[in-house]
Amino acid sequence: MPYRRLPKTDSARLKALKTVIAQGRTDGIRSTVVSQKSQFEAQTLLQKYEQALFEYKNAASKQSAFSKKIQLHAPKARLYVSHFIQVLNLSVIRGEINAEQKSYYGLGTESNTVPDLSTDQRVVEWGRKIIKGEMMRQQHGGAPIYNPSIAKVRAYFDPFESDMEELKIQKHNVNRFQKETNKVREQVDEILLNIWNQVENAFVEQPLAERLESCKKYGLIYYYRRGETPIVA
Repeated sequence: MPYRRLPKTDSARLKALKTVIAQGRTDGIRSTVVSQKSQFEAQTLLQKYEQALFEYKNAASKQSAFSKKIQLHAPKARLYVSHFIQVLNLSVIRGEINAEQKSYYGLGTESNTVPDLSTDQRVVEWGRKIIKGEMMRQQHGGAPIYNPSIAKVRAYFDPFESDMEELKIQKHNVNRFQKETNKVREQVDEILLNIWNQVENAFVEQPLAERLESCKKYGLIYYYRRGETPIVA
């Protein structure tokens, strides 16, 4: 005995909705197979589903494109943040800057290594720290660091930081549209289950082979277990 299974992909759900809607139009308003209420709900959900999928895919595409754009700024931003910290450490080693002043930058006095900058977020974190630290040190009478100056660092870091903030917004949008799409998927599965039950009930008196063919016209999909012989009308 074959069994039915609800669609598992977006394209299959869309096809199932469109099939039952098209068959309903063919049957006309006097049809007793699928209620007019369910037909209306299916049409409304189809539009809502297509819109949700479009918005999610569009947002995901923008995020992907923007992520690639960020990588144009990331290498130089990472390089200049790293170089500035190296120059700061060398200035401390040479005695030009008091080691205690490294605390302005969020750096410890016990080590002269460069912090982990392996991720874009770490570059943002340390870029902000050294910009703030250099400003604080100068406010306390310290001479500016050159080669690179903090202005030179910011020339590459600021666009990168701005891009990272924009990416955060885009990720939020993708998550929001994904949640909305998931909600609509659940609604689509509910209406398809309801409609498919109506369809099977409408043809329950027919012989099995005829019943399967009648139900398939409304988009119901049947599967055979391994070893089962397909039923033909």
